[in-house]
Amino acid sequence: MKSVRLGLITTIAALLAGAVGAAAAPASVSTNVNVRSGPSTQHPVVGSLFANNTVDVGQCSAGWCQITSAGMSGWVSSAFVVIGRQAQAQLGPDDGFDLEFNFGGSGRPLPPPRDRGPFPPPPPPPAFDDEEAGACFYTRPDFRGEQFCVTEGETYDYLPLEWEDSFRSVEIYGGARVDVCRDEDLAGACATLRRDTARLPRELDRRISSLDVY
Repeated sequence: MKSVRLGLITTIAALLAGAVGAAAAPASVSTNVNVRSGPSTQHPVVGSLFANNTVDVGQCSAGWCQITSAGMSGWVSSAFVVIGRQAQAQLGPDDGFDLEFNFGGSGRPLPPPRDRGPFPPPPPPPAFDDEEAGACFYTRPDFRGEQFCVTEGETYDYLPLEWEDSFRSVEIYGGARVDVCRDEDLAGACATLRRDTARLPRELDRRISSLDVY
């Protein structure tokens, strides 16, 4: 009887050790996401993570994972958790963006120069929630540098002067699509982006003047 109890205790200890090891699985998040106090969007937000932040993953259930990162604990959507490696968008020349070039755009003549007036400084980049969709535009390749974030449904017929002809990479989240064009009013050479684009094609690299996120 004693040997049976000892074997049972050993088995339970092994299972617990495995559970502890699973709870410390290294991972990262693939995009900006909110951290919630429980496994649903009904729980309050306790913090936020940015794309490629590393996390330790505990249990995952019903589309949510319990994580710990930099002293913060909570739950994030499992759709944005990448187990075992850091989510880096390393794209080849023909991968990562679905381009539909339209040289000449709609055929409309270019509009005359506008008196744009002063623009207020852009708001700080938001922490994107699980349900939201949109895109962030970066001034350097590989999603680095200053960022200009736009939510789904926003259109810029012309960009503020401080952002015009400055974007070099685009991060898309929530299933959004992005049209970017070299000229104002979504004219000239344009492309439709459906995925994260670590490096814009040469025709649009630092040449975007208008955009539409939908």
